[in-house]
Amino acid sequence: MSQNNSNKNLLSQCIQMVQNMLSSFQSSYRFIRKYYFIIKFFNYIIILLKYILIIFILIVILLFITKKYLSYIKQNINNKSLKSNKLKFLTYNIQRLPYFFRDKINISKIINNYDIICLQEDFLPKINKDDLKDYNICHIGSNCFYKLIDSGLTIYSRIPLQFIEFVPFNNLKSVDILSDKGFLVVKYNDLFIINTHLQAPYTYKDLEDNIAIKQINQIFDYLKINNISKFIIIGDFNTELDKFICEEFSVLIPNKPTHYTEMKSVFNKTSATYKDGYCPLKIDGAIFNNIKINSHKLVKHDKLTDHMGVSFYVEL
Repeated sequence: MSQNNSNKNLLSQCIQMVQNMLSSFQSSYRFIRKYYFIIKFFNYIIILLKYILIIFILIVILLFITKKYLSYIKQNINNKSLKSNKLKFLTYNIQRLPYFFRDKINISKIINNYDIICLQEDFLPKINKDDLKDYNICHIGSNCFYKLIDSGLTIYSRIPLQFIEFVPFNNLKSVDILSDKGFLVVKYNDLFIINTHLQAPYTYKDLEDNIAIKQINQIFDYLKINNISKFIIIGDFNTELDKFICEEFSVLIPNKPTHYTEMKSVFNKTSATYKDGYCPLKIDGAIFNNIKINSHKLVKHDKLTDHMGVSFYVEL
């Protein structure tokens, strides 16, 4: 009898143990079922982050290789000789930012009428070597690893130019930090030619802060340090050119605004021609010394850019 009771107790304990195990299993199952989707979601996130990291690394490598590749300097051995003491210049911001994938203007149609053309915002230029075989070309890719895009500065020339250097700006602000802004220096005989694109003002407060003034002063310091007295600084100054008027040098100010902008934010709407409510700016032109400039005209190509180009003659 005692043995039967013992067996019953043992059986009861076994049953209880099984029930406890089943209860524990059910609790675990409910827990897993409850958090299964959360765990699965985080697994997907981890996998996605791995792919994003791989893509990011590939993009960085591609940008590094591309920017180095896009340093393009071509000196044509069959340069045309200058038939007079005048050079016909054009400065033009062609607004390839943010329109990288827009069909680029056939640049040869523009520069056929000019001896030297200085472009701004010519990011990642598509250089057609066949169309431009008679031109010297200078475009410097970014030398700074963390910059996403280069300076956007390109110089085309019918006459031989000596490449001097590209100098990055010490002061930048807002989204301009992501580009390798600075000034591109070339030389023709004793004339130094500088192509530049200064800090963009996105609001009226930016006009007050005016990083562009610090940048132009950096260029002036460069000229003084290198004892350069005969020069022309060309480009998009992003500052009203009358602010640069002084006794030390001369300033070419267009007779009409070259750019119109809302002046609200980084995402301003802009235009090359008048629009109601937009701020008119005379910001494309030249600063020069020991040369003469005359016969300047505004140049516009439809559906190309939000700037007017400025052409003029330089007497050497």
